[in-house]
Amino acid sequence: MTKALEVKTDVIESLELSSDLILLKRRETVVDQLEAAEPHLTAAKVCVDFMNVETVTSLELSALIQFTLRLRQRDKSVHVCNVGPLVGEIFDITRFGRFLEYPRPTSAE
Repeated sequence: MTKALEVKTDVIESLELSSDLILLKRRETVVDQLEAAEPHLTAAKVCVDFMNVETVTSLELSALIQFTLRLRQRDKSVHVCNVGPLVGEIFDITRFGRFLEYPRPTSAE
């Protein structure tokens, strides 16, 4: 098993999982959290958890893309999970899905 990472105000907590996990926090920028976690990632798969993220800025989208490109150069795959409706809509509008797979929330009809 490899260690997963949870970024908390510049502190990385280890969890036992099969991939590295970056649990984004609401009160910190996505950019800062990705930069803080990157040197500690050891697994081939990295999951960026958006559970606590209500919206993203263009700067944060750019940071996520750059983060993904850097990890791909290190033969790592990046996935995003727990994407809320607003973040999912932003990903759709910006065509983020062409760059990175993410689960789309199902609509309750």
